[in-house]
Order: sequence, then structure tokens, then C-alpha cells
Amino acid sequence: MAIPPGSGIPLMSHLEFLNRIVINGDDHVMYPDSVLGSEPRLAAMNGMGILAWGLRGIEIESALLGNPVTIAIPEVIGYKISGDFGEFVTSTDVVLAITKHLCSVGVGGAGVEFFGGGVAKLSVGDRTTISNMAPEYGALFAFFAVDQYQLDHVKKTGRFDDDEMRRMESYLRGSHLLRKYQDEEREEPVYSKVIEFDLSSVQTSLSGPMSFKHRVPLQKVSTQFEDVLKDCNGYGISRPLSISLSDEFQLQHGSILLAGISSCTNASNPSVMLAAGLLAKKAIETGLSIPFYIKRSLCPGSSSLTIYYLNKSGVLPYLNQLGFCCDSDPAHSPLPDLIKTSIEKGDVVAVGVLSGNRSAGRFDSLTRANYLASPLLVIAYALAGSVLVNFNEKPLGKNRYGDPVYLRDIWPSRREIEEVERALVVPGLFKEIQIKIKEGNPLWDSLLSFNHALYPWQPNSIFKEIRIF
Repeated sequence: MAIPPGSGIPLMSHLEFLNRIVINGDDHVMYPDSVLGSEPRLAAMNGMGILAWGLRGIEIESALLGNPVTIAIPEVIGYKISGDFGEFVTSTDVVLAITKHLCSVGVGGAGVEFFGGGVAKLSVGDRTTISNMAPEYGALFAFFAVDQYQLDHVKKTGRFDDDEMRRMESYLRGSHLLRKYQDEEREEPVYSKVIEFDLSSVQTSLSGPMSFKHRVPLQKVSTQFEDVLKDCNGYGISRPLSISLSDEFQLQHGSILLAGISSCTNASNPSVMLAAGLLAKKAIETGLSIPFYIKRSLCPGSSSLTIYYLNKSGVLPYLNQLGFCCDSDPAHSPLPDLIKTSIEKGDVVAVGVLSGNRSAGRFDSLTRANYLASPLLVIAYALAGSVLVNFNEKPLGKNRYGDPVYLRDIWPSRREIEEVERALVVPGLFKEIQIKIKEGNPLWDSLLSFNHALYPWQPNSIFKEIRIF
């Protein structure tokens, strides 16, 4: 099948339309789906239970012309995932932690298969993203076998009818290809060797404040900022400071002045942006608000998928109510004069919290400290108003009844995020993608086509006649 131009990048076409999990052949023989390609990012297909193998361009052309492709069977390393997520851990944290660990242990030139009870805690998005990072840690492939959770996800896309889903599940069960990851805590598959990873070891972190190269665990941000504030190699300020902005708000060292969610770095994952929107929704419903002097922005950029997620899930209005609006540009909305004067006179070390590292230079120069964080933590710190806060000990504010509200009270769970995705986002998203690919576009449809099983080469084509493979 040829995919019309303008249907999205090849990887997304494979993930959202072409993959079949199980192929029902013309002779009614069923077999697992697989893919060979020269595009490195096709590695993400391994997260869907489809073995994807990267080849060089000349090998792909040889396969297209009907020649066999010889592949040496590699060493297969089992990567056992156990444990559960800690508080405030996001998909971004998990993917980066596993990628860093695989880079450190060394899996270059080998295949990696994930197993263990912890795999059941990973969403389909987590799995495909981890598989997609295989070129980063040097693995030939990073494979997640199909489980019931993944079949449920596939069913939600509406790409297969009930009969097709039943046949698919029956084949996978009968062939012992449908995994039960929870059971693998008791009986492990056999691999060349096994590497273990505990999800509870993953920490939520930020980068900053003087350089985005410095990562800081969430629970240590306040103490680290105080240390940098006093250190002569940092800001070299030892005296406390408090400038009154109103009866309710004080400007101090560590006060948040800028909170920006932009389209690069952490915000490129639409599920993470959806989670940020759910956090904003709970904050509004609880009665929380952000201090008036904090400048906020929301810049989804050109990611139509992210915008689709925010609109279909209904969370965009809540982000707007908190002041995160798509039409706000931090580069052209200067800080109020009262804030500027207070910072300049008091030598205040104010803070910006950003979700994209390209935004740092575009924000106001009066924020001397900047942190790179996930979109959820951008909102959390904006609600808190300062980096000198311990989210486990200090509430973000009070609800309408005067009761304290902590970050853990409004933080969306991973299961909650997945349920919103599967109920409100995924069905419509896949339907639109299928229509777009099937209908094509006027320029594509105007091209001459031939009703042949094989491409009708011109008689004088040297590409066909000269056998170079």
C-alpha cells in the first residue's frame, strides 16, 4: 500500500494505520506482523509487539525486488522491569531513566526484550517511546510482546471489527505469544542474560538553575536553590529579602515570575501535555489560582497531535483559565514595572520555570534563575509561586472550604490519563488518520495508476534489467 504525501511522518503512519499485530494471509495462514525498514525510528514498532528491524537502503531495495534478506540471529538480552512508579513521576522521567540505564549497561549490537511485572505499568505510549530510543542505546531492537492491555488499546482505535479482534487474540493465545507480564514475576523467560530495572528508582527531576546540564531531584530543588543562592560560585547572596507586592504576595529570592510551556523537549509528548491539562482542570475545580504577577505562556508550536489531544480531551479551557494561553508570547509581554523595579532595587534572584530549553533566551532577562521541567511541574510551581517549597509538606493553597490542597491531591494518576486518552482522544484520532490516508489528496488522486500486482516497469528500464543484487 502506498501512503499519500501529507499523511504524516512514516513512523506515525506505521503506528497508527499500517500495523496489524497479526496478519491473516491470503491462504488463511496467520502469522505475526513484522517490518523491515531503513528509517531508524521504525524501531518504535517494537513497542507494539511487532518486530521491526532496521536495514541499509540497498538491502531494502533488494527485498522490494523479491530477493531474500539474510539476518544473523543476535544475542537477546532480557530486561526485567519490576516495581511501581513513585509520586509525581511522569512518562518522560521513566523513558529517560530506562534509556540512560540501557546506555550505561551496554546492549550495543544485541536485541532487547522487556519482561516482568513492571511492564504492565507502562502505557502503549511509554513502550513505543522506549523502543524508539533503541538507536540511542545501540540495540538492534527493543521488543515488547503483545499483552491484553495492548489488545484493548488496539480495539479502542476502531481499526479492527470484533471478529478480527477475536481471531487475533485466539491466534496469539494459541501460539503462546500473548504475554501475562504479572506472571513473569514467578516464571521468567529464558534469555542470553538478564538486566533488571526497578521503576521505584525513577526520580522526578528538574534541570537548572544556572545551567540545564545540572539535574536536580524534585525533593531537593528548594535546598539546592538555597545552596546556589549563597555559594560564591552561584549567586553569592546570603541575606534574605522580602518585597511586598500586595497584601497577599511577597517577592523573594526564588519567587516564580515566568512559567512557560513550549512545544520542544518535554512538551513533545502529547500524553504529557494532556496530563498537564488534567492538572490544570483539577486546580481550577479545587479553587486554586496562580499569583497575578507570574507571566504564563502556552506554545504548542506546530504539533497538530498535541493540539488535537488538548481539544478533544476538553482540558484546553482549564489551561486558559490558569493563564496558559496560546496567544501569549513571553518575548513580547514584559514584566510589570512594579516587578522590574523591585527586582532591580532589591537584587532579587527571580525564577523562570520552562518546559522547553529553547525558551530560556526568549524570556525576560530579569529572571536570573531558570529551571527546565515537565509541563506538569511548570503548572505546579506556578501555583506554588516559589521554588522554595516542599510539595510534600507545604500546600499549594486552600480550596473553597478553607482546607489545604497539596500537589498530590490534584496530580493526575497514570491510569486517569490513559482512561481519558482511550475514551475521548484515541477513537476519533485514529478515525481521522484512516480517512486522511484512504482519501488522499487532489494532487495524489490525479496521478495515473496501474491496476497491476507488480509495478509496470518501462521496457527500457535499466533498474529492472541490470541485476546488481
